[in-house]
Amino acid sequence: MSPPASSSKNPRFELTFAPTVILVSVVRNFIHDFYQRVIGKEATERIAMATHELLENALRYSAEDGATLKVEVEQHPTVDHVTIRIRNRPSESHVGPLKEALAKMNENPDPDLHYLMVMRESWRRKDTSGLGLARLRAEGGMRLSLELDGEYVCIVAQCDLEKQGVS
Repeated sequence: MSPPASSSKNPRFELTFAPTVILVSVVRNFIHDFYQRVIGKEATERIAMATHELLENALRYSAEDGATLKVEVEQHPTVDHVTIRIRNRPSESHVGPLKEALAKMNENPDPDLHYLMVMRESWRRKDTSGLGLARLRAEGGMRLSLELDGEYVCIVAQCDLEKQGVS
């Protein structure tokens, strides 16, 4: 069964709020329900998982009670382009490790191998593990990048979702 038609060809969602453990799950569930009606179940699972991981990072590493989440799906005949952004002001001590984690991730051509390596190393780390970001790349098929704007960081997760049954 196809999802109902959307009134917008490129559905977008933006929310600025102070994430809490409970609100991370609430927003994830909303994103899941919203996009399931627009683009279908399989793609929605990846978007919801990515949203959850990025919001957890914002909650864990933010220096203030605020983050902006943006989700956009550009729909095309055979593929949907998904972009998820989380922007917040992290503690200064977390910017370096975040840059390093993303650099290492993007240097490794095999997402699954990198994820396994991060899992093995995560038990040694007390502050940050990078496990959620590695999971996004391995399980979600996401390309990750980092944008710096003064004291703010924006993690960008992107992927292309091929439409089922379209050739």
